[in-house]
Amino acid sequence: MLAHDIKTPVFVISGYAYSLKEDIDISERNFYIDNIIEEADEINDLVQKMLNFSKLDSYSMKLNKTEFDLFKAVQKTAEKYTLSENKTIALTQSGDNMICADRELMETVIQNLIDNAVKYSLPDTEIMIDVNGKTLSVSNQTEPLTKSELKQMWQPYFRKDKSRSQKGNGLGLSIV
Repeated sequence: MLAHDIKTPVFVISGYAYSLKEDIDISERNFYIDNIIEEADEINDLVQKMLNFSKLDSYSMKLNKTEFDLFKAVQKTAEKYTLSENKTIALTQSGDNMICADRELMETVIQNLIDNAVKYSLPDTEIMIDVNGKTLSVSNQTEPLTKSELKQMWQPYFRKDKSRSQKGNGLGLSIV
């Protein structure tokens, strides 16, 4: 699956690069260049996720723990999705939300959880995010999953067959 996820953007980049060799107008040229950059960014993101996952899996990553407000970090990410994805997100908070953790890694966890909820929530449903003390809960309504899919969804590169149309590489929940 990983090879497929890299092969597709490389194929697209190659096609656009060959098209750039043709005598084309500036708007087409910019279209091809923008798409090459987007596909290259996607490959770079995938490689970075693989490297981070490998470090996390081998316990060789050094944590940079600091104290910060979990609710504020969640709120910042949730607001981006509310604006960019036009999704309804209900955010609730209670208790003391100060945690001591690696902020960058926690922001990755928050991003991955909310991203999955946005991608796989049924149309016209609400995504519920609750920060209760030091606990984060993200809930969404989705197509039913089998017991096997529920077990596998935390494994690297797992993607439910129907979800292949969604962008992603199946690393998000395994990183979480």
